[in-house]
Amino acid sequence: PDNNTGISAISVYKEDILSICGTAGMEPTLGNFEINRKGASTCIIATLGVLEPMPNTLFVDFTQGSETTFTFASNSYWTAVSNQEWLSISDVSGNGNATLTFTADANTTAEKRTATVTITFSGTKTQSITLTIIQEAGTTGISDLIKNGTLVYPNPAHTYLHFNSDAQDAIISIYDAKGRMVLNKQINDNGINIKNLRNGIYTIRIVDKNGTKTQKFVKQ
Repeated sequence: PDNNTGISAISVYKEDILSICGTAGMEPTLGNFEINRKGASTCIIATLGVLEPMPNTLFVDFTQGSETTFTFASNSYWTAVSNQEWLSISDVSGNGNATLTFTADANTTAEKRTATVTITFSGTKTQSITLTIIQEAGTTGISDLIKNGTLVYPNPAHTYLHFNSDAQDAIISIYDAKGRMVLNKQINDNGINIKNLRNGIYTIRIVDKNGTKTQKFVKQ
């Protein structure tokens, strides 16, 4: 304790509530955690445990080494375990706040696959967090994408994506596999540079005077 806080007795109840009897200073703390006064000035409590719930579904693309991260706040010891060998975790144990990086092997199948990561906390009311990591379908599905349309070529593409017809005053939007817009611009040309895109599956949308067209393509 600091800030002139004096503690005469400590007890724990309701799994993660720490009851502290003593004298509360102006800004009482216990270690790095703020203590909140409850009732009389000689009765103060602090709550320990997992502090911030987070979304529990994350996504990675099909390429080798694709990553996603998860950040949580805690003041207890924790462990993290993946139930799939294709998904590795940057840290499998620790104490306190952490940001974990999940790294996937390449998905060589035409189907999405799912891994479950369990983060378990010691001595807290919230005993664990379960994360679902979804990886996009792999390269064996590329031929299906090519068959579904010929709006752009080549497919897969590396640095430049060509249009089968000239795009005059067209608005080009490209979305990643999670539906996030990664590129948006107006063009008057027959193609667009995609060298700065990460490898993966994308959807391109072209809006011009003739209407709106969309197609999936693969960046390699």
